[in-house]
Amino acid sequence: MKRLIHVPDYQNSILNISASILNHYGVSTEYKTLKILDQELEKDYKHVILMVLDGMGINILNHNLSSDALLRKNLKTTLTSVFPPTTVAATTAMLSGLPPISSGHLGWTQYNQIDDSITTVFLNTDYYYPNKVLTHNLQRDSLSYINIVDQIREINPDLHLETLFPSFKVNGHETFNDELNRLLMITKGNKSFSYCYWTEPDSTIHEAGTTGLKTKQILNALNTSYERFLREIGEDVLVITTADHGLIDVEPVLIYEYKDFLDTLRMFPSIEPRATSFYVKKNQDELFKTLFNQYFGKDFVLLSKKEILESNLFGYGKPHAKIEAFIGDYFSIASNNKMFQFLKTKPFKAHHAGLTKEELEVPLILNK
Repeated sequence: MKRLIHVPDYQNSILNISASILNHYGVSTEYKTLKILDQELEKDYKHVILMVLDGMGINILNHNLSSDALLRKNLKTTLTSVFPPTTVAATTAMLSGLPPISSGHLGWTQYNQIDDSITTVFLNTDYYYPNKVLTHNLQRDSLSYINIVDQIREINPDLHLETLFPSFKVNGHETFNDELNRLLMITKGNKSFSYCYWTEPDSTIHEAGTTGLKTKQILNALNTSYERFLREIGEDVLVITTADHGLIDVEPVLIYEYKDFLDTLRMFPSIEPRATSFYVKKNQDELFKTLFNQYFGKDFVLLSKKEILESNLFGYGKPHAKIEAFIGDYFSIASNNKMFQFLKTKPFKAHHAGLTKEELEVPLILNK
């Protein structure tokens, strides 16, 4: 496909981690399981933990940790993320057991038809007009799903099940060590499955870059906590550690400066700076494509709605009812290190959602 060398492998991805876990607990799934994980789960550990460290791609591990750090030593294989390789799409793939095509979770901002808003999915605010009042909760009302914990609970009512999140969630945890301490308590009790998510190293990498000093410091702090946790748990605990995506150092393209290009659009761009939906005014398609290729063609691949749906980049399965509305008329994908800068804000040093090896490749780390 048009200069896209790296694409998700939906037979060997983070989605397949969830398929293996669901299958282990007797929940039917149409997606392939991972043999290496199936074999480990067959040992029937008393406690199973799925730990997701946001942004901790293979390149991030290799650049910032020594080879004897356990987050590197315990690496069993390399998986891919989903497309787009970004938190909204990827963590939802793991939590729902569905690919983005079916969950409808594509990126940080998506079109809310009811409010005619480019809505920040996890925050339910208008991205371009923060003071705009929204009447429709896009994620709750249009993008709801049954998460894997509830799917497991239905078939395993006696299993202790818990989800652990940072403090942005009600009853969330202030630090990664707080999450690990809670997990340690869980492993002292009845048979359990836990899902644990932490925002680092992604938060730091956005600001410091993939090889910045602060990035190295946060990776080593995460590894120290991980190693301490492994020392304290028993032999009956399996910790499955992975990431939702990796990151790449980026350079911004100030799209808001291209007035003639923006004039071809009927609404602002959405999804992600490196995987972007465009909604084109009637009878403006040819001008839109001409200007896009003139200004951005060397850095981004442009696909029509039909082309991107036929590519199966979003995965395989029943399409979400609103998927075409979210995709828009055209979809661009970063093919190098550029990203669209939508607002006049401080640009990130590193980002994700494009189709480079760095963004796609994530680890499967097993402590046993």
